[in-house]
Amino acid sequence: MDKVKKLIEGYQDLMQRKQVLYSRLLSLGGENPLQEESIYMRLEAIEEKQVLIEDMIYDSSSLSMKESVILDHRSTGQTLEEIGVFFAIGGERIRKILEDNYQKLSIEFEEDLKQVV
Repeated sequence: MDKVKKLIEGYQDLMQRKQVLYSRLLSLGGENPLQEESIYMRLEAIEEKQVLIEDMIYDSSSLSMKESVILDHRSTGQTLEEIGVFFAIGGERIRKILEDNYQKLSIEFEEDLKQVV
């Protein structure tokens, strides 16, 4: 469950790291093949995590539409209270829903999590 929470709540940071690596790759301009290869490997790992996160949020068979939307909001960095306002429920209820969702996803994506995380 903690791996799922870490992945989803770290999605924004992951996308920022991806952007930084792409910028660094462009700045190298083919002058340092070894460093470029290292960056490509890191980008590949990030993209694997990105696909897994997006599959968990949008393609899970164990989540309702509302649960997926709550996870989507959380992955963009919104606080529990901000999500609660959107759904007209309290932040504590959002926290409980997220915990339940993380548990469902950790079961559904158990094998994928072993490979990526």
